[in-house]
Amino acid sequence: MTRAAPIAALLLAACGTEAVPCPGDVQGTLNFQAAAVATPTTCNWFQALIDAGRAGDQSFTATVSFDTGTARVCLQRTLSQDKTGPRSGDTFTVSSTAPAAAGAVGTCPCGVDVEETFSATLLRGTDGRVTGYRDGSLVGHLTRSGDAAALDCYAAADAAGTSGDCPGAPAGCDVAYVLPPP
Repeated sequence: MTRAAPIAALLLAACGTEAVPCPGDVQGTLNFQAAAVATPTTCNWFQALIDAGRAGDQSFTATVSFDTGTARVCLQRTLSQDKTGPRSGDTFTVSSTAPAAAGAVGTCPCGVDVEETFSATLLRGTDGRVTGYRDGSLVGHLTRSGDAAALDCYAAADAAGTSGDCPGAPAGCDVAYVLPPP
């Protein structure tokens, strides 16, 4: 198991494998493939995994639903957090934020908050049904948690020089994937 596995699991918020309902006008349920990619703001530890060819690609199933002007992406896993956001036609950008447990990100001993943003454009057949997607991306933006325990942890780790893979303050860093069309 690489160090990417805990953050990938966090990004996909997987706690089970049962299908869950997705509120709104369901557009379709798709299988997404995600390939790790470096960006100018990639976390140092994730960049090292990419460079070594060990970042690990991910795959997941999600249902996409629309309401007027908004989109919702529901990962097909129990206890996952729906991602919501704006849409224009079949193009959407949705996000959600969740805390990560201390020790879940590389060698960082402290709590990290992860804002996950997922973007794509749905493709439709001549019958109007969703057939796939294009221009997809999945980015987890990691920042230092602001709760009292995390702040104490960061103060101690920074003073001791043991903050390791922790995201820098205040900017944070990213773990990014592109979602090439299937």
